[in-house]
Amino acid sequence: PLHKRAHRMYEVGVNGIVSFLKHLHAAIGALEIGQALLIPYTASAVFILIKTSIAYRFVVCRGGKGINYHSAVATLDSKVKYSGTIVIDVSKEKINDDAWWSMLYVVSM
Repeated sequence: PLHKRAHRMYEVGVNGIVSFLKHLHAAIGALEIGQALLIPYTASAVFILIKTSIAYRFVVCRGGKGINYHSAVATLDSKVKYSGTIVIDVSKEKINDDAWWSMLYVVSM
């Protein structure tokens, strides 16, 4: 499974990215329109990739300490609610670009 490959990548470090990307691209290639893929990222974040008819919808879901870097709304009872989700559309070319994926994962190591 992809989550085991991601775990192994973090154990090995930067040298593990190539192997992980090979399995990631295979999983992405198997997606049909409307299907989603849960992609492990860090202990407090995951990616969800949804294939659309023209591109991919890339969702970043984050919790934990990093949540305070996301947009927030204060409520009347003095609570702060954070939005830990970002949604962007990504082209098929970018989704298949190893440099793009490598950049995302190297910054988390």
